Amino acid sequence: MIIVTKSLVTIGFWICLHSAIFAGQWTSGEYLKPLIGGRTFALNAAETKLYFEKNTRIFSISRSHPDSNAWSQPLKIDAPWNVSSPVLRNCWISPDEKILIFSRYTDNWDLFYSTKDDQGIWSSAHAFPPVINTKDFEFWASFSHDNRYLYFTRDISGLRGTLLRAEQISPNEFAIPETLSIGEYAINWGGDEYSCTLTPDDRGIIFSGYRYWYKQGRGNTDLFYSEQSIDGGWTKILRLTFCQDSKLKKLRLGDGIEKYPCLSNNGRNLYYIKREYVETDSGLTPVEGYSVSKRIWSDCSRIYGNPDADDSNVKVSNDNVSFSFQSQGLSNYNFSILNIDGHIIATYQTKSLASGQYQIIWYRFDEAGSRLPDGIYFLKVESASGHEDLKFNLI
Repeated sequence: MIIVTKSLVTIGFWICLHSAIFAGQWTSGEYLKPLIGGRTFALNAAETKLYFEKNTRIFSISRSHPDSNAWSQPLKIDAPWNVSSPVLRNCWISPDEKILIFSRYTDNWDLFYSTKDDQGIWSSAHAFPPVINTKDFEFWASFSHDNRYLYFTRDISGLRGTLLRAEQISPNEFAIPETLSIGEYAINWGGDEYSCTLTPDDRGIIFSGYRYWYKQGRGNTDLFYSEQSIDGGWTKILRLTFCQDSKLKKLRLGDGIEKYPCLSNNGRNLYYIKREYVETDSGLTPVEGYSVSKRIWSDCSRIYGNPDADDSNVKVSNDNVSFSFQSQGLSNYNFSILNIDGHIIATYQTKSLASGQYQIIWYRFDEAGSRLPDGIYFLKVESASGHEDLKFNLI
């Protein structure tokens, strides 16, 4: 439970802090052990089981605890569609492990899904409707967290790999898919965009893509980030920081490969295939496998406007505290979270915030990425108009 109380001076608006995914600072990728690779994959909500496709079949590996990096050996999924031909590629599983989506080839690559009952039995494979499966190839599908959209890649004739999404009208009924933004600094450009994962609020997207940006050196397959803006469009993409490989810049080679992203349900851990070059007696040798990077909170916060929310100033869930406020126009705000001893444990700043209603959510992590214990905390807000302190108790 989270109790929020207001203290000191009111300055005409309400505030809150939002720790969501951004293309800021991440830790270097740590390989899962034992080293294992494949194609697209997904994790359950607890991050204790990973499903992936390899050699045209779907497998899972597991671990005892989300903080452990000791994974089991692969186990092939026991399902009627996972025993023989036709060939399977890619996979995604819902966080509750009830729906699994994959590509299957007969006379074309199309998308199929299977559901698991309460006894753990998987159903036969069901094809998505013709508005999704076309004469072109369809791959790498996943649902948004609210199940409103199906995101997937379509190999359009003459253009390999284009990210689309289709709104789900009713179970297995979809609107005509829309192509996500197009342009050199947009999501789709050149036909090499595929395999995406969404932030917990479904506003941000991380995807595999290829860009050659001269000032950033030669690109290879990397991970990029974009988010929906207030007007419903998508912002300029940013390459995730851990995709830069300084060793190879000196050799004037392309950097390593990062692809097939899968973001954890809380937005803290990003799993993906990593291919890098390591120093050996024989020189630079490629190593590839599943890995994970952890988000560094302070550089990964973001703010978004006009949320779909009611007019209440405070919203509470199991793992976050949210506040909303009205900006008076081109205002700068400084936000600080302090513990009971008055020590600052997290900060965030905005610059030239346009007029409008905004919402920020704090997910009770400090700047080192550690989840904070129960107790009393303070949110300090400073702007040109004055300051305000909010006191809340995490129980």
